[in-house]
Amino acid sequence: MKGVEPWVSGCWRRESIVFADGTVDRETTVYWTQSGRYCGDIRVPSPRPDRACVQASLSQCHMTGDSAVWDREIAFHPKRHFPEPGLLSLEGDVMIERAPSGAYVERWIRQPGSEGVRAAFALEGHRNGRLVVAGDHVFFAIDRPQPLAGDLSLQELLAQGVDSRLLFDCDFTYARRARADAPFTVVCSTDPALEGLAVPAFSDPRFLTDDIYQGAQRWRRLYDGRD
Repeated sequence: MKGVEPWVSGCWRRESIVFADGTVDRETTVYWTQSGRYCGDIRVPSPRPDRACVQASLSQCHMTGDSAVWDREIAFHPKRHFPEPGLLSLEGDVMIERAPSGAYVERWIRQPGSEGVRAAFALEGHRNGRLVVAGDHVFFAIDRPQPLAGDLSLQELLAQGVDSRLLFDCDFTYARRARADAPFTVVCSTDPALEGLAVPAFSDPRFLTDDIYQGAQRWRRLYDGRD
């Protein structure tokens, strides 16, 4: 199955989303990191009332013409907040995403440092994990020991009395670096305590060509920019 058009790869920050009723959101911080067909996105509202309000997922993206479909592999919420395909077009360094139904229009700005390495990795072991690298940007997701099923949001699961320790035993994080020899620093995460911290394991230049090791954990290379 075809992945994405080459111009889609890189890191994008959402400038705005306009919904069908005219509502506009420019306050939510949203990053979308794409490397070949692998992508991760995280959406952090402002203000941020609790951990459950964040949306994040790791997916494989496939395009037919200008229509993109996201097949989620790991998700913070079982519920799909944006279930439609997206119609993508490029205007300079701005990507426009439209819902076929007209439900929303999003404007995405390509971020500096989006050029360079394209890679993706899978975490080996008892948890499902993915790492996406696009130039000076990385997104990684580590699922819960027992992945959540169904189509409910975290808020709905909490209201049903599901143990919050089970719901939040996962990690969806976007990090970037200022230059090639600088460490990656967490910008947005489903765990706010990580924001502003360095990610030492992903600062080793070997990740450009080799598998990555974090202690006993191994991230196995899935993609190296050639497909």
